[in-house]
Amino acid sequence: SLGYSFMSKVTINDHIFRGYDLRGVSNVDLSEEIMEHLGKAYATFLYQRRIWEVVVGRDNRTTSEAYTNAVIKGLVDSGSIVIDIGLCDSPMIYFATSFLKIPGAMITASHNSKEYNGIKLMKKNAEPIGINTGLLKIRNLSNKDLPFSKEKGKVINKNLYSEYKKYVLSFFNNKVINKKITIVVDAGNGMAGKIVPLIYKNIPVKIIKQDFNLDGSFPNHLPNPEIKENLTHIIEGVRKNKPDFGIAFDGDMDRVFFVDEIGDIADPLGMNG
Repeated sequence: SLGYSFMSKVTINDHIFRGYDLRGVSNVDLSEEIMEHLGKAYATFLYQRRIWEVVVGRDNRTTSEAYTNAVIKGLVDSGSIVIDIGLCDSPMIYFATSFLKIPGAMITASHNSKEYNGIKLMKKNAEPIGINTGLLKIRNLSNKDLPFSKEKGKVINKNLYSEYKKYVLSFFNNKVINKKITIVVDAGNGMAGKIVPLIYKNIPVKIIKQDFNLDGSFPNHLPNPEIKENLTHIIEGVRKNKPDFGIAFDGDMDRVFFVDEIGDIADPLGMNG
């Protein structure tokens, strides 16, 4: 059952609420206090739909661990049962909401530069929570003093990597591959540096790694492959190593660009000219 909080309101800038996520500058638009309050607002939104469980993951940005802990605290203090899957890419949290049949929250700023962070919220089966499907309600809740649960929830730590790997590799048909493929992969110091070695192990692919060490300050280039200058490193790697092709991921692995065997960008957005 819910009690009522008499804590003062937390001031949250409306502009962090975007079409399909929340995103802002860390320590300017976002803080641990704000993230905790957003966790409470999300829990209240879910409680109104009689939903008590939620899966939470995070990327490797410098503020993501602290912000995730704050969001989880807000959820747990509001009575939610949190399934914490830790470091993951955004596709893995989408998988988790389908595998576990519960809503999810991913602490990430995707392809944005290092000073940003945010939250992607989704219903079960990876259905995004956008402005017209709940985010506006969460924004309105976040501007209020929120009810709290008389009984706290709890955190369950869960490793879903084996299940996620099985799912990802279900799309892979090694019968159509007649040789070992060589790929240069640029992780951009983002989550691909953790995910690629774990998920794509033991398949007939040789991976030449670039920027695989997890570093949320993104020292080599922004984790946004949509900007051509951020593909310079992968192009150099392809021309040096002469693989079958190259792949560049963004920070949370929900964007990917391909470079062909001679270092030209596979060009969905007209970047080559």
